[in-house]
Amino acid sequence: MGLSLVTGAAVYLVVPRLLARGWSGPYAALVPIGACFILMFAITFVGLRREGGTQPWRERLRLTKPSGADIAGGMVIGLSMIFSVVVIEGHVQEYIMAVVPMRPPQWFLDIMKTSGTVFGAPGLGRWDFLALHLALFALNIFGEELLFRGYLLPRQESVGYRYAWVLNGIQWTAFHWFWFHILPMILPTSLLLSWITLRRKSTWCAIIGHGMLNALAVIGTFLTVSGLKG
Repeated sequence: MGLSLVTGAAVYLVVPRLLARGWSGPYAALVPIGACFILMFAITFVGLRREGGTQPWRERLRLTKPSGADIAGGMVIGLSMIFSVVVIEGHVQEYIMAVVPMRPPQWFLDIMKTSGTVFGAPGLGRWDFLALHLALFALNIFGEELLFRGYLLPRQESVGYRYAWVLNGIQWTAFHWFWFHILPMILPTSLLLSWITLRRKSTWCAIIGHGMLNALAVIGTFLTVSGLKG
């Protein structure tokens, strides 16, 4: 809960203040949000230290070499997430934003209305924007997945939660409360992600699937920076 509130504060409070101080969109958005993902690494590390187990950290976090089935499971997750974003998300968020009085942060809405930009800033030739986005991509995927699927999911399973994947999927969805307008889209894919990851006992499934979805935004940044997309 605390981590979710910190991230929400970054989205709704810190980013707008940085923009008001003259920071460009990519730095204003990606630096504070990236700091939240670094915090996830810290929480995972502290949790592992407190456990005090003798199991190698790669095995504890279920990061041993993925099998072909693990990779295939990750691809199923990724394709389901991409399908949800491309086919469902627009309709869902339009409906929710029409009936719920709460609004997404204005900077996010402004980004959605612009083209040829990287987080609202002209992106042509700005390779530093791409480097920053790549760094955020890595922090996001590994920060979230090592914490939620590598650390928490095995703990939830070990203490006897029969449907640990349900708890984990709901927990991860609730973490994204600040993107409330797409929560109905996030929930089913979160449950699928947790279920496949638990069934395969490989965090690589979640990393691959989550990475496939978020890579779309990185590709969009590359196309904008390189001038291949106006």
